[in-house]
Amino acid sequence: MRRLLFIMIIVFLGVFCRKREADSDRMTVVTSIFPVFDMVRQVTPEGTDVQVVVPVGADPHAYEMLPAQIQAISRADVFIGIQPEFDGWIGRFLPPGAAVFYLNSQPEGDPHIWMSVRQAKKMVDRIAVSLSSVEPGDSAACHSRALSYQERLDSLDTAIARRFATVRQRSFIQWHPAWDRFAADYHLTVFGTVEQGHGDEISMRAFSRLIADARRQQIRAVIAGARDQNNAIPAFVNEIGGVCLYLDILGDPADPDRNSYIRYMAMNAQQLADFLEAL
Repeated sequence: MRRLLFIMIIVFLGVFCRKREADSDRMTVVTSIFPVFDMVRQVTPEGTDVQVVVPVGADPHAYEMLPAQIQAISRADVFIGIQPEFDGWIGRFLPPGAAVFYLNSQPEGDPHIWMSVRQAKKMVDRIAVSLSSVEPGDSAACHSRALSYQERLDSLDTAIARRFATVRQRSFIQWHPAWDRFAADYHLTVFGTVEQGHGDEISMRAFSRLIADARRQQIRAVIAGARDQNNAIPAFVNEIGGVCLYLDILGDPADPDRNSYIRYMAMNAQQLADFLEAL
């Protein structure tokens, strides 16, 4: 009996040690926001530990991580973000040996590159190249998965372009400067932007001029973020006799309609097209 128990202990320890060794061999990739997280998990091979820092509803610029997150990030192999001025603060919590990659080829300016499905394809390329440089043995798998995902992005882009082709009202005002690239892709016009950066609104003089111009040109469509709680938004909309549509630029893993980049961008496009057509 004691011999059998001894053998079982040895077997258990062997399995446990192999599991610990296998777990330690897994690459840990930390991302800043959900859209990047979703793209990375589409590209990485099975078994890769992919984490996102900023939870749904939090401000990517000012989020304060929980102690458990800081501890988890301290073991990261790779960090993939948008650009240093947007999410570079996460780098302070990474271990010295972690590889750091940013997906925006322009280190300054508008960080919302993921709001263009066409730019998202380039982001996926950069993700595959970045991960392959860290784990060359995964290169073929990363590039194969990236290609497959890009085909899905192509289909989404085609569907969005087809949907907007028949929309006659093509101008809108954006509250947050997130929709410029999306508008350019589908020949829409951003008539004006209220926030010039993160929470920095235009001057009162420019604000008044935008209201006057919108009234004169009969621009009634205003786009704001799904989580915006700014009381100035309904006041502005009322001033121009407009209507506001709240759209989601970050997604939500807990919502079946928004738990992937492709799903929530398809939903945004459909809602925006319907909104413009109704005006």
